[in-house]
Amino acid sequence: MARQDAPLTRQAIAPHPAYTTWQPIWQQLLDVYEGSGGFVDVSRPYLYAHTREWLDHSVLVDGKWVTNPSPSTPSPKLKARRRLARYENIAATLIEQLKSALFRKPPTRGFADPDKIDENHPLRLFWENADGLGHDMDAVMPEQWTAAAVFGHTNLMGDRAGDSGEMPTAADQPPVVLRGYTPLDMIDWLTDDLGGLTAARFLEAVRRDSFDEPASAVTTQVRTVTPEGWTTTQLEKLGTPGRGFKPAKNATEETGEHGFGVLPVVILYGRRRALSPTIGRSILGDPALYIDLYNLDSETREILRSQTFSLLNVPLGPDGSMERESALLGQTSGTQNVIYSSQPIAYVSPDGVNVQMYHEHKANLVRTIYRLAVVGWESDSRDAEAADSRKLKKEDLHQMLAGYAAECESAEIQIAKLVYRANYGEQWETQWDADQPIISYPDDFDVTGLLDELEAVTQGIALELGETATKQLKKRAVPKLLPNLPQPLQQKIDEEIDALEVKTADQKERELMEMRFGASAQGDGDPGDPLDPAEEV
Repeated sequence: MARQDAPLTRQAIAPHPAYTTWQPIWQQLLDVYEGSGGFVDVSRPYLYAHTREWLDHSVLVDGKWVTNPSPSTPSPKLKARRRLARYENIAATLIEQLKSALFRKPPTRGFADPDKIDENHPLRLFWENADGLGHDMDAVMPEQWTAAAVFGHTNLMGDRAGDSGEMPTAADQPPVVLRGYTPLDMIDWLTDDLGGLTAARFLEAVRRDSFDEPASAVTTQVRTVTPEGWTTTQLEKLGTPGRGFKPAKNATEETGEHGFGVLPVVILYGRRRALSPTIGRSILGDPALYIDLYNLDSETREILRSQTFSLLNVPLGPDGSMERESALLGQTSGTQNVIYSSQPIAYVSPDGVNVQMYHEHKANLVRTIYRLAVVGWESDSRDAEAADSRKLKKEDLHQMLAGYAAECESAEIQIAKLVYRANYGEQWETQWDADQPIISYPDDFDVTGLLDELEAVTQGIALELGETATKQLKKRAVPKLLPNLPQPLQQKIDEEIDALEVKTADQKERELMEMRFGASAQGDGDPGDPLDPAEEV
């Protein structure tokens, strides 16, 4: 990883056409999950105004009133909606629910024969400190999966911890660490004929080393990664995303070799797209669903407020004076404002049917969001529904979770191979076959009740299905009785179960009779013969 600096010509760095297309959608998905961007901006770009909510919605052109394409004067109604708008972050709740179910059982990481593997094995050390900050893979993978679920995919790059400099021997190599780059960070990429990545370009902030440098002055650099090495180029302050990036004045390129022998980038998918192998499909679906919900909520609250603070119209007397009526009623009555006119007495307030329609539409929208994510909504449990239909929905969710787990397992295996490549060079495949690393994610996500699970295990053992099946049933019961066990302890329990002697019902009965009556109760001195009931004292 020797570094070299070289002068750089200021040639613009153009993003990938797919990045230009998807960047606005990825930004909306990020805002939807974080509740940021247009949901907190004072200008409220995610709050869409109706044409009539602008006072200057029409302009006079050549003696005719036409629609103003750029209205700028909000009406009191629009101002009220902006003040009352609130974002109910269903997106983050959905992701957290799915993540909790997906990682409820930790994956198995180990080796076929762990006793032959040294505690300081490079892969074991990587699992214990995967990001260089002290976080193990059980902490890193759920966070990276969150990014993959929000955007549809995320990019995991193998890197070296710290500044390596010149490294004459493999023993001097810094440990491998994992860096995450969201789709917003990977601005360009190259692929082979099969759609596999062959090179990638990432945006990243230039490291700030002193408080004397204002945080607002931190610039951005682009990192180009190939199978041979990497190159970093400092950029000018970014303008409009997706329209290209320009190197900074007097910028130099910094290059180095990463030592992996292949492109050290692994794509972790939320969901795959059959026709776009490098771009995943967000688990959240279309971000417009959540923006629409945000607008519905602001409109509903504004209508409810108008109904609560309704107007009471009081008819004036024949002389048109309101002194008498004002003296009797005052200007307000509770939360009800009073106006005076020649019309009959009546309340002036919006029609309540509007609020009812808004609530129904909002409920249907929330249900749609949950169902697109294959997650049951709480009101579904109160609706009349066939048991078979609920069972099918539950199975769909379990299949989706199994698919997410398979993507995590595939990505982890590729990452483990990068660790081997970095530490064993051209001999990595031979070492891999000798060590036989094991990375296995759960494929069963049926959240059965504890008592039901234990009853099923007990009945299965009573069937005397044989030694192998009985031991597997016992192993299955352990996570139910002792959830969230550390992996070494879980492995030790499994080994103890494997070492147990499984006895049949006849053997248990003979042992019980021996305990009650002694060895003489076996008859003919053969401990394998059952006790004759006629000889029982």
